Amino acid sequence: MYAGRGDINRREALRRGAQFTALVVLASCLNTANRLNVIARQPAGDHVAGQFR
Repeated sequence: MYAGRGDINRREALRRGAQFTALVVLASCLNTANRLNVIARQPAGDHVAGQFR
């Protein structure tokens, strides 16, 4: 069976949509973790300004 150009474009659009959705979900998970750390008053790390000079 021959896959026409429209079929390929549809598949590509679905793949890109899935990748975008995965990126949005990842960003929302990071945002949630950061918000929970703020609520729990947990510092993100022990970085001191200028420590890597």
